[in-house]
Amino acid sequence: MEKLEIRLRNSERNEVPYELFTMSSQLQHLILDDCGMVWDSKLVDFRNLRSLQVVNLYQQSAPSLHQLLTVLRQMSCLESLHLDHSERRDAPTDLVDLSMLHDIEPVILGCLERITLIGDLSFCVLLNHIVLSHNVCSINLNVRDLREIPSLLAQALAEKFDNCVEGPTLSLSLCSRSIRCWKSKDTAQIPSFYDPPTINIGSPSTTLNEGESFWHSLCLDQLVSLEIHNPLGRSSWTVFGNLPKVRDLRVWSPPDEFLNVLHHGLVGKSTDDAQPVHTTFPALRNLTMLQCRLDSVANVEHNTSPVVSIVQLMLSCFELRKKAALPLESLKLEECTGVDGIQLGRLRVIIDRVDWIFEEYSLEHDYNFHDDDFDFGGPWSEDTETDEDFEPYFYEDYDYYDVD
Repeated sequence: MEKLEIRLRNSERNEVPYELFTMSSQLQHLILDDCGMVWDSKLVDFRNLRSLQVVNLYQQSAPSLHQLLTVLRQMSCLESLHLDHSERRDAPTDLVDLSMLHDIEPVILGCLERITLIGDLSFCVLLNHIVLSHNVCSINLNVRDLREIPSLLAQALAEKFDNCVEGPTLSLSLCSRSIRCWKSKDTAQIPSFYDPPTINIGSPSTTLNEGESFWHSLCLDQLVSLEIHNPLGRSSWTVFGNLPKVRDLRVWSPPDEFLNVLHHGLVGKSTDDAQPVHTTFPALRNLTMLQCRLDSVANVEHNTSPVVSIVQLMLSCFELRKKAALPLESLKLEECTGVDGIQLGRLRVIIDRVDWIFEEYSLEHDYNFHDDDFDFGGPWSEDTETDEDFEPYFYEDYDYYDVD
């Protein structure tokens, strides 16, 4: 027998007799759903197991971390591991005593290619005690609450992911409930955000800001493509802004903090400064902004500055970057409101390619359109205030100069 699949949903008997696993040492694929087993390495024989999937562990039959690791030590041929007790409300949340971590010997799974762990903090600890090989191509970790992960454990996991999967992290996506990374040895072929991620860290109950200790610990010096869904603070945007190779950026939500960080380094306290301030996002060439209200008041860096809208802040920022020999090559505005044809025209003077795309536009109008469907006057040109004397916005207490 090479494959065994047991599903005992709504069954009174929820533990599989261990004799099933001792009668066939040739078992290669095992699936247990809504049932338990005896987690005793002396009673089971999993030496030839290649894939293990256990879903919905019952509290009565759930193993301790020590038992689970002891059984896993048998599985030197294991290629795929999937453990999930997310649907069970009575599933254990204390498979491990954190004070005993240093006494647990790691398990070497040299053939493992895919690992999925869905549950609580204990699965983070489990993953940290598995020695992964460079064969790993997919890591999926979903925990109930990212805030439960101690900073040192998050840093250890980040280091493990950096080391066990070959190639640098080329693409990174921070979503509202997940952190996704794409790694590849082929640095000339940048992974798409639509491809399955190499590493996926998720949580159904916490936001991405609560996972900062993890992604702050990742090695991102080769990152090329970045996607940000939720608002980030100034310090987090600065971390990304200091990365040397971020070329493509997608930004959801209010972009104020991003634009303020993008301004950084383009200005100096005085024109007599000996050296220009360090610029942020030095490699940025392609920017996509999604679902932003561009006519809203921008939260600018200095309270003494005049009130400006986000689109005015964009115009100023992109103009200054162009003067500093850091021009954008393309700007895409997807489902963004609060920008008119005149402002788009000014953006096109600064940036070679500007696309404004609407799937639906229903805030004030009930028609659909694409930017290419009309000239810059647009259907609202008669009631749009023009600013013939527009100049790029400058902070009042800064002098500006070109950066070599």
